[in-house]
Amino acid sequence: MIKIKSEGIILESSENEFENQAVLNPATIEVGGITHMFYRAVRRPDMVSSIGYCRLKGNKVIARSDKPILFPEHDYEKMGVEDPRIVFLDGVYYLFYTVYDGKNALFAYATSTDLAHFIKQGVISPRVTYREAAHLFAHSKTKVREKYFIFDSYIRDRQGGGILLWEKDAFIFPRKMNGQFVLIHRVLPGIQIIAFNDFKFHTAGWLWTWRWTWWSSMRDGRRSNRGSRRWY
Repeated sequence: MIKIKSEGIILESSENEFENQAVLNPATIEVGGITHMFYRAVRRPDMVSSIGYCRLKGNKVIARSDKPILFPEHDYEKMGVEDPRIVFLDGVYYLFYTVYDGKNALFAYATSTDLAHFIKQGVISPRVTYREAAHLFAHSKTKVREKYFIFDSYIRDRQGGGILLWEKDAFIFPRKMNGQFVLIHRVLPGIQIIAFNDFKFHTAGWLWTWRWTWWSSMRDGRRSNRGSRRWY
């Protein structure tokens, strides 16, 4: 049995405008004995989120930025950049995060080589509505059809039509498999795994087919006329 020791509260909101409401949902990576923490910072009164940064040693904060390292700059993230995930692979730090425009939640990523300066690489979620997904799965004989049909009805009842598939909690594995990146992401109401050669995969057209298992939704994807990739 794993024993867990509570270390108490590590980080709290501050008087800085970008994080005066709350700090939560951190991601960490240890480099040279120092823990680098990226966290969701919420400001009031508009509750817009950005991503803050601090360094820890022995669970004690030894440095903390008084400005966010990532913040809303585009319409698709005007209500927040949230819930970071950090991974180091092949000399690059990949910081994945959720972008929210007040209606749709998609995922994007930024890259860095020094953990201090990140370059936004943009959204990589496919722009597919729940209604479109329900139609894509109309002839499926799996439980996926039912799940997304029900979720589409729920979303339309709560928020109206035109809602894109909510994608959150994305991250890649810290090593490639069979020469490919492998990424896990949560497409409500399921969890998916995707393998791809480079991050330009989202710019091409593709077709979904789905399977269902006890632990997650699963899918295969094929890109016509441009090779292929596999969705698990």
